[in-house]
Amino acid sequence: MKATFFDTYVILELKHVKGGLHVDNKTALLVLEVQQGLFDKDKFRLYKEEALLKNIRNLIDRAHEEGAMVIYLQHSDEDSGFIKGTKEWEIHPYIQPIEKDYVIENHTPNAFYKTKLHDLLTREDIKYLVITGVQTEGSIDTTCRQAFSLGYHNILAKDAHTTFDSIPLTAQQIIDHHHRIMANWFAELISSEDIEFF
Repeated sequence: MKATFFDTYVILELKHVKGGLHVDNKTALLVLEVQQGLFDKDKFRLYKEEALLKNIRNLIDRAHEEGAMVIYLQHSDEDSGFIKGTKEWEIHPYIQPIEKDYVIENHTPNAFYKTKLHDLLTREDIKYLVITGVQTEGSIDTTCRQAFSLGYHNILAKDAHTTFDSIPLTAQQIIDHHHRIMANWFAELISSEDIEFF
């Protein structure tokens, strides 16, 4: 990512190297629960789903090009219809992982709870997370907060996560509300096209 995006964070990571400065900012892209069942129009109406897929796809491609780690969280829960091995449970084909990517099964909105995510990130010395996926007020919100509490520096791709209309709030109102909350403490908000991996 560009150092200018992290004015509040980068100062903590600066190290002197041969009289200059080196920014240590190993980064992983998280793709949370973008599974086929959520795109069943007979059951759900994801807000701006085409833009979601396009923006996540672009981030995945850039991460691959720059050698950044890509990690998918795949939700399993019989009560919500995401039964392991079913079509609904599968990751959306437009953003399918490749062999070098990681796929972690999760059972709650918290991507870290009873999963190997934190162990993997620690092993690879990852400090920065670019967070994308579904659902804004569920897995996105919860994972951002937990990652912050674990010491990660979060970048929420503000046009690469989404939710559904609800009563009484529209999907856009939910997204706007969570952007205000996230920006205060838990994540930098950046458009997907402005996020760079190196």
